[in-house]
Amino acid sequence: MKEVWDKKAKTFPRYIANSDEDKPIFEYFKNAGIDFSGKNVLDLGCGNGRYALALAQNAKNVLCFDISPNMLENVKADAKKHGFSNIHTFCGDWGEFDIAEFGEFRDKIDIVFASLTPALNSFEKFEKAYNLAKEAIMYIGWGRKRENAYLNAVFKAHNAEVALPTGAMNVTEYLESLGLEVPPVHFITKTIHHRKTLESAVADASWQLEAHEVTPNIELIKEVSLKWREADYLNSSDLEDSATPRVSAYSSDSVLPKLDSRDSLDSADSANSTDSSEVREFKDLADSRDLRIGKIDENNEMKCYDITDNGENIVHYKSIMEIGIMAIRK
Repeated sequence: MKEVWDKKAKTFPRYIANSDEDKPIFEYFKNAGIDFSGKNVLDLGCGNGRYALALAQNAKNVLCFDISPNMLENVKADAKKHGFSNIHTFCGDWGEFDIAEFGEFRDKIDIVFASLTPALNSFEKFEKAYNLAKEAIMYIGWGRKRENAYLNAVFKAHNAEVALPTGAMNVTEYLESLGLEVPPVHFITKTIHHRKTLESAVADASWQLEAHEVTPNIELIKEVSLKWREADYLNSSDLEDSATPRVSAYSSDSVLPKLDSRDSLDSADSANSTDSSEVREFKDLADSRDLRIGKIDENNEMKCYDITDNGENIVHYKSIMEIGIMAIRK
């Protein structure tokens, strides 16, 4: 799995200061009585440090743990860029990791933070994290719903199904098995609109297959992706309505969109006669330079547009994801 996550390090979400997407999450934990100010926090499965650096603004120390060396290199680079000196990185497989390797922090971890990580995909791994935390676990897990018709079509073409990852509902079972009180699960649902080049869409779908231990057929993925070209997506609801299974679909578009192609946007109407409201909204967003990843509207909708260019093979689809947030206090 290390190689799979190393590959994902190039496009996995990175730290954005004052992210609109993250504010409701931290506000929820604050209202639940979890205060990480001046505390030692372990970010378990930290990825590229999207949350770790946000935690570092107030925490005493943030221990960033991940299976991917490439992810941790990005964490260190972003920590240096933003001036954080309280970041400490640790690499390994959580199930096999010897907590003695935390050194001076071994018995000083106040809070464990875990967001959408497979590191806690079993009772044993969760219990290990729970026993390590002195005060609380700030948990963000997959919810009950994951809808992505495009990704489902890719998997179906490979005679495979996308599994809903271990998430909040599993953690409630783990807590019950430990004889502990189960806190409320706060669910947030987001609709994410993706706009990618064919190459980017194929690469992302290929990674999803590898993460599910399915060998990707690149030509087959291209064939499916071409059925999701933007013109079809904007002019017909057939593709979106044809299948909305509960599948896993990471919001992996962390690269800031290129905003230097206004000429191609201005000429879009002549190339595309559709009067789609989404086309108009997309152009308005591009003109206002408001295509930043993490920008969520009042309906919990966000744009994950890699590009503003227009072309024949732009892949455009949406996914609906639900996350479950739990403030697990000890």
